[in-house]
Amino acid sequence: MLELTTLGATFMAILLAEFGDKTQIMTLALAAKSRSMLPVFTGAVLGEVFANTIAVAIGTFLGFAIPVGIVRLVAGGVFILFGVLNIVRREEGKDGKKFKTLNTTSILWSAFYLVALAEMGDKTQLMTVGLSAQYQDPITVLIGLTLAFVILSLIGALLGERTSRIIPLQWIKIGSGILFIVFGILFLADVG
Repeated sequence: MLELTTLGATFMAILLAEFGDKTQIMTLALAAKSRSMLPVFTGAVLGEVFANTIAVAIGTFLGFAIPVGIVRLVAGGVFILFGVLNIVRREEGKDGKKFKTLNTTSILWSAFYLVALAEMGDKTQLMTVGLSAQYQDPITVLIGLTLAFVILSLIGALLGERTSRIIPLQWIKIGSGILFIVFGILFLADVG
């Protein structure tokens, strides 16, 4: 019965905390820009699981090696850089024909590291530390948060791919770049 309670509590806490949060919006933006739902979904889930596995370990063993402020500072800088590059990068070859700049593997890795960075020191990661410390059941906590993130990432990636069919790619590129810059500024503002 404890497993069900731990699993249910973790699942609901993460699902409610992350619904409409920056990670889900970022997944939507990445899927819209790349027009490819599956690698964004996969990368986002892997990034979330990676970041929160660290949180589960920290909560279970009670220790934190890197201060949250440093993680947020690095994440903020990476997000701003990614946003600026997203806006200014040209996606045309020498002959003027448009081509896809990212292959499936690149899209997956981009989603992975951006989501993992976004989750480091985030409220969800801190909540995961607390849930792990409270329940002392790291596997069940990890399963609960993974299930929640799978649902949230799937919603974000599906909406993003659908959006790319309606809105011109250039607008999506500029909008997602601005979104990443805003998230970077929010990370930096939260450092102090």
